[in-house]
Amino acid sequence: MDDLPTDHDVIVVGTGMPESIVAAAVSRIGQRVLHLDKESHYGGLWASYNLSSLREWMFMQNEPVPPVSLEEYPLGPGERLVLTAQNHTSVVNAKEIVNVPEKLVDCSPSDPGPALVQPHTVENSDEGPSHAASAESTTDELAASCPCPFSAEDSAEHSSADVVNQRDGPLESEDASAAYHSAASARSSSVDATYGSVTQHTESTLDGPNGEPEEQVAEASGKISEMEPDKVKELWSMEKLLNVSRKFNLDLAPKLLFSRGPLVELLISSNIARYAEFKALTRILTMHNGSLQQVPCSRADVFSCKNVTVVEKRMLMKFLTFCKEFEQHPEEYRGFEGRPFLEFLQSKQLSKNVEHYVLHAIAMVDGTTPTLQALKSVQKFLESLGRYGNSPFLASLYGSGELPQCFCRLCAVYGGIYHLQRGPGALLVNEDGACIGIVSNGRRFNCRWVVMGASYAPPEMVSSRDTKRVSRAIVISDESLHPADKEQITLLRLEQSEQLAQSVLVQEQGPGMMVCPPGLYVVHLTCPSVQETAEQDLAPAVQMLFDTSPEGEDKSKPKALYILYFNVEDTTQAPLNENCPPGLILVSSPGPYLDYEHPVNEAREVFHRMYPNEEFLPRAPDPEEILLEHENNPGDHGPLTEDVEKDQSDCGKGDDASNCALPAATSNPGATLSGDS
Repeated sequence: MDDLPTDHDVIVVGTGMPESIVAAAVSRIGQRVLHLDKESHYGGLWASYNLSSLREWMFMQNEPVPPVSLEEYPLGPGERLVLTAQNHTSVVNAKEIVNVPEKLVDCSPSDPGPALVQPHTVENSDEGPSHAASAESTTDELAASCPCPFSAEDSAEHSSADVVNQRDGPLESEDASAAYHSAASARSSSVDATYGSVTQHTESTLDGPNGEPEEQVAEASGKISEMEPDKVKELWSMEKLLNVSRKFNLDLAPKLLFSRGPLVELLISSNIARYAEFKALTRILTMHNGSLQQVPCSRADVFSCKNVTVVEKRMLMKFLTFCKEFEQHPEEYRGFEGRPFLEFLQSKQLSKNVEHYVLHAIAMVDGTTPTLQALKSVQKFLESLGRYGNSPFLASLYGSGELPQCFCRLCAVYGGIYHLQRGPGALLVNEDGACIGIVSNGRRFNCRWVVMGASYAPPEMVSSRDTKRVSRAIVISDESLHPADKEQITLLRLEQSEQLAQSVLVQEQGPGMMVCPPGLYVVHLTCPSVQETAEQDLAPAVQMLFDTSPEGEDKSKPKALYILYFNVEDTTQAPLNENCPPGLILVSSPGPYLDYEHPVNEAREVFHRMYPNEEFLPRAPDPEEILLEHENNPGDHGPLTEDVEKDQSDCGKGDDASNCALPAATSNPGATLSGDS
């Protein structure tokens, strides 16, 4: 029998973003919180996984859960049990495509390179897990190569030092990789495993091997080097990717933060920003005239951009200036409020280039979007420019899955109790029909409110399980979509076209974001589901951006080494709480949105529904602002000595003032959020 307390004010089920914000807000005002999750890691559908854990979790989603037996559970007068969803699957249609060999084969000098295998796939569906792998990738091999997902201890120890310095994979795998590079070095060139560079081996003697002068040898070597590329891409295999699996942080719900969006303001006002690190998005791309182009966002970008003429630059600056304060000039858009935004842009006599940039890269809406809604989107974009750089967006280091954990940490600091790998078996409902607690692992837990993710809800309390879906794809590539001198954090929106049934949001991050090993990039593609599977929705976009052939035939595009397609349930627009009893509140899944506005607003509404007169997430003090108890009441610990009196009299003077308070919480070096400078 566990020793968890029986009585709580609020029980939160699920550690997704809205659930974690609610838990932190309730705990912050002194209420008792019990926070549970059936998974072994934090985040739920908002989590980040390493490569092995993602593959294991994704294809085990449809494993049946044994039914909960509650027939003999003792109940009070008029009480009854309502079973929660036990086998509901929020992620379906998972399919992976591997475009690298299982292992790198040691080749003789006459061989052109390692033998390539045909791409293999592993799929699952609504009906259950259906593993269809090639002979090189069997189900047994998949299970053997996938360790369990992050545990609670792994999440707590997840720091930059762990990610950067940890040893990945077993010793045998490292020896295999070293043997490959040794064989490559013996063929007169060595492949740098980190940067993919080539170092040519030359003779160190003054004369050539046949007695030729050094100049002739140098000339001959120069001709050879002109024929060979300066750099080659590192060769990858599935075994090699899995050996560095823990260097990946792959998001189920990749999102960005507007610099002046509600989440950034909440992180700063509540002082939770100290738990996370961020980097500013460095560029926004668009697909225009068949090629990727960088979008000019700031004033500096506009005037340095080579893709628009001088007249178009002035045209764009004038229009963006209007959009930033469009409410003060209603005459400019009167009559267009409900009409398509494209018609409004055309009425302004903008060039096709400027129309495209504003529509698809700044407003990030379709041409049919109502003008007033689109103008608000442009304004939101512009208001966030310049706060933390020339980009309006911030991205979380180590993946988006870090952010729910920040709020969980604050909840725990203020007394919240956490238990992973434990979900609700049933809800307790009294004779008045109100939810008064849950039953979990055979134990009863009483509370005033239950807040849970929609995936846990009893079937009879959900309006319809025929909800919308989001199509997702995760691509691991060997090169950036738009190579540059420095590593870029990239956002791209592909507009709806004959090839694409729906517009697609594309995010690219590299090793500088701590989401993948050096030499690789992680690209996320997201769109609302239109067709039956995510592959049908997103495969055209993947083929547009990447070379998806195993042999790497198209050298003009980065090669997609690994692709994972899947659909995620979208309950953001569903009437979740229509049939819920008093005392039970359901919260939604991530949805297709780029930023965090929806979960923050949802969490605030849930909190004020439970505690209408309380402040939502007031500022938490820094550790150095909290004094030790004996420093507040020195007389309680015996008379002060002369030395102690002198030390306290000097407290607050000179450089030693910090000795009178707890040291500041240490954090990983990097960018943290603060208010406007």
